[in-house]
Amino acid sequence: MAKKSKPKATQKTGTASDDAALFEQALGDTKRLERRHATPEDLGIIKDPPVVLEPEGKAPRRKSTAPSGPTRKTELPALETGATPGIDKRTAQRLKRGKMAIDGRLDLHGMTQDQAHGALERFLSASQLRGRRCVIVITGKGYKARDEGRPFEEPTGVLKQAVPRWLNEQPNRSRVLSFTQALQQDGGSGALYVYIKRLK
Repeated sequence: MAKKSKPKATQKTGTASDDAALFEQALGDTKRLERRHATPEDLGIIKDPPVVLEPEGKAPRRKSTAPSGPTRKTELPALETGATPGIDKRTAQRLKRGKMAIDGRLDLHGMTQDQAHGALERFLSASQLRGRRCVIVITGKGYKARDEGRPFEEPTGVLKQAVPRWLNEQPNRSRVLSFTQALQQDGGSGALYVYIKRLK
């Protein structure tokens, strides 16, 4: 009976030094990363601000980490009809005397308060964007017609009273430098000259 031959052992094709050389070649120009410990900021941990010690009798307080300096815009002073704090004397006189060129006109007659409020804001915004300086806003004098039971006219000027207030509200106030009652030929007590701030 023939003897079975043993399978030949697989011969190694390289040495340990050859493997190391191949490994180094595969790495190429790769640089080893420097090891560093993760900081609290890396892990999303927010440190408490340092505690400032107060004299005896007062509780310790935490030092603010907020940036220093003013955080709110300075509020503009309220404007009154005829007051001209935002313009020079010569311009103020020309405005009050109706000597300035009228660049635009808004008539609020027949509008509700909501309609008039929105129309005024849109008008002032568009006027400023177009470089208009002096515009007229017509509110109406707001008087009821006489009837038999009432011999005198009765003032009911809702818009006449509301428009100066709206001109002092934002965003209108930041667009307006001054306003004053118009001359008779431009509407008198039922209209206002409004002087608009120039865009920078």
